[in-house]
Amino acid sequence: MAIRALLSHAVKVLFVLLLFAALACQNPAPEKVPMDGSLVRNPGLGDEELLPEMSFKNRSFDFGALTEGEEVTHDFWFTNTGRAPLIISEVQSGCGCTTPVWPKGAVKVGDSAYIRVVYNSKNQTGEFSKNVVVIANTYPNKTTLKVTGVVIKKPKTQSP
Repeated sequence: MAIRALLSHAVKVLFVLLLFAALACQNPAPEKVPMDGSLVRNPGLGDEELLPEMSFKNRSFDFGALTEGEEVTHDFWFTNTGRAPLIISEVQSGCGCTTPVWPKGAVKVGDSAYIRVVYNSKNQTGEFSKNVVVIANTYPNKTTLKVTGVVIKKPKTQSP
């Protein structure tokens, strides 16, 4: 009796699964919409967009030659030349050797501030090129900054 009930239940489950599969196959796949930056824009704003804008003096900096173990810093200065307060939500670096520091509050229209990038050459040698990505309430919402240089291996000191 238990086997008959188990088989009956299994047939019901199989029927439901087959019915679900048949109905699911009747719906066409949704059309894929190409994604681009225009979807981020608020269409109601038109030509008079009230967005902040980060205007950098420079988006790249070359530290030149460094000695292994040296820590160097560069400040990327920018001005909010847009029409609304600028808020930087995050600044991402590609590795632990590059550390960004940025303003945590709003940067008012017309005000200037900086993003500090600290590069630590400990255990690094050779040429380097590191990107730092600034994420803010701008359009586009990502701005890439770059630091480059060459780390020269620290000479070994000899014991007397």
